[in-house]
Amino acid sequence: MSSDGNTTLDWADGTYTFRLGLGELQEHDEKISEGRPMGYPSGPLAVLSRLWDGTWKIADVRETIRLGLIGGGMPPVDALKLVRRYVDDQPLMANVGLAVLILAEAVGIEKQDPNAGKPAPARTKGRSRNTTGSTSRASSAPAS
Repeated sequence: MSSDGNTTLDWADGTYTFRLGLGELQEHDEKISEGRPMGYPSGPLAVLSRLWDGTWKIADVRETIRLGLIGGGMPPVDALKLVRRYVDDQPLMANVGLAVLILAEAVGIEKQDPNAGKPAPARTKGRSRNTTGSTSRASSAPAS
């Protein structure tokens, strides 16, 4: 994670920088709540929560990516073209993960190792096992 909340990722047809600064987050809030009842949860953590739990709306995915591109330095017209091509014309589920990464960076959630905090697997000591599959034993019959 960078100190200013930007992230550079391979997406669509290239490598792009995404960032949701304060201005983009304010517009994000406006776009997400547009046409919804007063008090609709549209802040970045509410949207992130919906993206994680699968209750997201189209604007949650689309506006996060579009505004992330703009915040990353892309001209708005170019960002809109990319979103129309690679979000609007694709299955939305294909872009949910990207929207999660953009918002997580914006609010300062660091990526964590999934094994962080878990104890290391125990190492076993002891004798080795015969893995040849042989089960023959010396004969107990008397020698002649």
